Amino acid sequence: MGCGLSKAHSNPEVLVSHGNARTLFHGRLLIVQRHQAGWPQAHIAKAMGISRKCVKKWIDRFALEGEAGLEDRSSRPRRCPRRTSAVVEQRIVELRRLERRGPDWLGAELGVPARTVSRVLARHDEPHLCELDPLTGQLLRASRSTAVRYERERPGDSGRGQGGDIHAAAVAGEINGIDVESRTILDDYRSTSARSGSLIHSQRIGAGPTDESQIQ
Repeated sequence: MGCGLSKAHSNPEVLVSHGNARTLFHGRLLIVQRHQAGWPQAHIAKAMGISRKCVKKWIDRFALEGEAGLEDRSSRPRRCPRRTSAVVEQRIVELRRLERRGPDWLGAELGVPARTVSRVLARHDEPHLCELDPLTGQLLRASRSTAVRYERERPGDSGRGQGGDIHAAAVAGEINGIDVESRTILDDYRSTSARSGSLIHSQRIGAGPTDESQIQ
């Protein structure tokens, strides 16, 4: 990891990432064991197909940290001086909740790149605009930001015939996070559609043949 290979082993096909690879933990431990057995570093490097610099690196690290030093280290930087400050992140989040606009608009208003705005919003678990009501800003559906769900005990049970329970849940705003106004509009639409369907069905029955002789 990070060690150069000899010219004889510069083919990228030999670079593997499994647990027994030459420069992973077991390979590093083998380097140390051979060094402790009296092998010269040049011989270790030739036998394992790696550079002398790589061999010395793991021998030195083992001398300082023991076996713990042979484990993989995080590639995350120890410090990030150019990271967006907490004050700017707070302004981004507050303006997003106030204006409910996208990263392009927020970035232009605050003088921050749009990609930075997107990363900040994701870091603070802010929901996407498509998940919010345009007027109230409330969540319209279950997402990562809400665990509110409407479930039935048995599969296929849609709750018909139990309108009281559904209505009570809607009033409490507990069905998929939908607010009372949106649920009321949805109920009115369903009622209108049901009445229209019944009327069309009645007209078709009334227009059809009623005499048994005509049916035959």
